[in-house]
Amino acid sequence: LNFWPTGGQSLKAFLDEKSPKNDLEAALVTVHYMQHSMSLPKIGPAHVITAFKEAGIAIPMDTRQTIRNAKKRKVWLNFSDIEDIRTTTQGDNFVVHEMGKGNSA
Repeated sequence: LNFWPTGGQSLKAFLDEKSPKNDLEAALVTVHYMQHSMSLPKIGPAHVITAFKEAGIAIPMDTRQTIRNAKKRKVWLNFSDIEDIRTTTQGDNFVVHEMGKGNSA
């Protein structure tokens, strides 16, 4: 996975800008980045773990459960197959409009 796209923002810079406060927010931001910046057709837990490693974020004890919690508790992620995770409109709106420095939450 190329987290340093030519002419685009790196994953690490995107995470630094969005400043996730917990594992659920970090999972959302990484899926959002891979879906919208990298245009990955399918995103699964292994992608999220790889993104966390790349960004220097501690990997959750149970990444699959963290992803399920972001779906069930926050309605930020959607999937019927955990190997094909997508952000919801609510998740995209949270990343774009509520997260990050200089934004009022």
